[in-house]
Amino acid sequence: MTVRVSPLEFGRSFVTAIGVAAFVLLADRAAVASAQADPAALQKQGIARVGEYIDNSRRTGDQTSLLPQLGRAQQELTASYNGFLATADFRSATLSALTLGDIARMQSRWDAALTQYDTARSLAVRARDPGYQSRALVGKARIEMLRGGSLSVANDHLGEAIQLASASKNKKYLFDALDFASQVEVKRGNLAAAGAYMDRALALSGETGDKASPLFGYLDRADVYLKRAEKCDYERSFEVCDEALKLARADYQQALQIAQSLGFNAMVELAHGFLGDADARDALNKMRKRSYGQFDSARLFHPRRASDVLVTQRFRASGTDSGTLRMIEAISRQVPGLLNAGDARASYVRARQR
Repeated sequence: MTVRVSPLEFGRSFVTAIGVAAFVLLADRAAVASAQADPAALQKQGIARVGEYIDNSRRTGDQTSLLPQLGRAQQELTASYNGFLATADFRSATLSALTLGDIARMQSRWDAALTQYDTARSLAVRARDPGYQSRALVGKARIEMLRGGSLSVANDHLGEAIQLASASKNKKYLFDALDFASQVEVKRGNLAAAGAYMDRALALSGETGDKASPLFGYLDRADVYLKRAEKCDYERSFEVCDEALKLARADYQQALQIAQSLGFNAMVELAHGFLGDADARDALNKMRKRSYGQFDSARLFHPRRASDVLVTQRFRASGTDSGTLRMIEAISRQVPGLLNAGDARASYVRARQR
């Protein structure tokens, strides 16, 4: 299958922006210093800059022109964080730390992001805010997966995050935890669990207060269905694969319509690309189905008279059916995985190919 960009991560974490914060540091130092007495205003401004950057990326696909926004936001949020700590406002300090972690993640600075998420989690515990604890754990899980770490560790983070988000009653945090837990289960090959998580996420996606939640929900559930359809690479449950492709297409179409309604042109293009993946998978599965049909109907394995039997007194295949044998060999090379280990046909063809 074509290398895919994760729908959840597209528009949520972007290309590396090494040096952006340093580039804008001097330019904005005076502005931050003048507003340093009001950490709440700095925090609001910094969060707004991050939101503007993400929104622009979703609409246009441009991930570079607003990069300086992230540097300015980092400076403002750092100042607000220090201001909140000075007054022991741990809950507000947590939000600044969480957003600083998101900025570092967008810049692919994994260690810095983890430090911020760890700090945010500790502060959220002090503030007794389960929602912020959940958000910090989801951030840690994302970093674990993005940098190729342990999927088990990521899964543990997300299990706890789901419990905390449920306790917080914040539907956005619960949606994000369920959605990302689904992606981890896909990576682990547990498609049943991934699908269950996405069904739960989509059921509450309209209650998150974020119009983009259903968009990402449909994209990510469609990805689960597409993974199910890939099972026909090595299994012959073609009806299951056909149904999975039908469901994937339906979810991609839903995502496409939502992206269009939101004006997220970059996401529209992404959804079109995923629909193309589904079409390509459908064509491949149809080819495999035809190939298997030819293979399964070969009279070599359905003997009707004595001359069709494979075994002779000299323990070698009869040369009278070489045309059928060549067809079987060609199909087995064309469709890897068509022959299951332990199957009599597989043993015969493997022996013949040595």
